[in-house]
Amino acid sequence: MVRAGVRGQEGRFSITARALGYLVNRYVMLAKVENMSCHECRYRFGCQMAERAPLHRLAQIMGHNSLSTTMVYVLETKATRSDLQGDSLSLGR
Repeated sequence: MVRAGVRGQEGRFSITARALGYLVNRYVMLAKVENMSCHECRYRFGCQMAERAPLHRLAQIMGHNSLSTTMVYVLETKATRSDLQGDSLSLGR
């Protein structure tokens, strides 16, 4: 395991943003996933959680101060879902 970061309060280990980026990039390479970044991981996580969690809870998880910021994930999820339903209708399913 890579231990990159700083010691926080009570001697607990806290990871820095740079260390997290390094870990994400490392595991993306190992998994042979293309076009993935920390930002993309966060975005995909937000969209998936928008389907499962209440808006106010998702805002807390994502660290947003405003619910309007969190709505981006909810609206994206709804738009994707309606696009998929539209595709299945056009295919006669």
